[in-house]
Amino acid sequence: MALSPWKALSSYKWLFILLISANIAITSACHTEVSQQKQVAKYPVVPCRVIQHMAGETCVPYRSKRIATLYTPALANVLALGIKPIAITQATGTFEAFPPYLKDEVNGIELVATAGDVINLEKLLNLKPDLILGWDHHISVYPLLSRISPTLLPQSSVEASGENWKEYLRF
Repeated sequence: MALSPWKALSSYKWLFILLISANIAITSACHTEVSQQKQVAKYPVVPCRVIQHMAGETCVPYRSKRIATLYTPALANVLALGIKPIAITQATGTFEAFPPYLKDEVNGIELVATAGDVINLEKLLNLKPDLILGWDHHISVYPLLSRISPTLLPQSSVEASGENWKEYLRF
């Protein structure tokens, strides 16, 4: 009489099969947990409007109060709307380099860039902006900026100053 295949396995083989099964179960459980974490919203759930811009779509909160502007024309346009941003950048990294018509307006606003327009992402993150307004040359750091807060980058073909300020802010 032949032994059944189950009885033919030694206790070591059963132990090996048990360990492999446990490993698969643990790996599957960990993988499920990571997948669920990726589905969690990046931002608090608030009423928003989906805006198309050069980097894709962004859900912008209706009542953004803590706005970071990463380009001088964005700063000027936001100030013209009566909103004082919480963070600004300047290509030279100094307040003295702002245009004369903006120098008095930037007092008390955090500067979040160094010379050469290198954005201090940690400082920006700590300021907790509701919205970040950038420019086309921020496309390389857009993935990082958009993890901090909803971020808009206008089309590079839109001139931000002069008579086109409405087009720049329209998105």
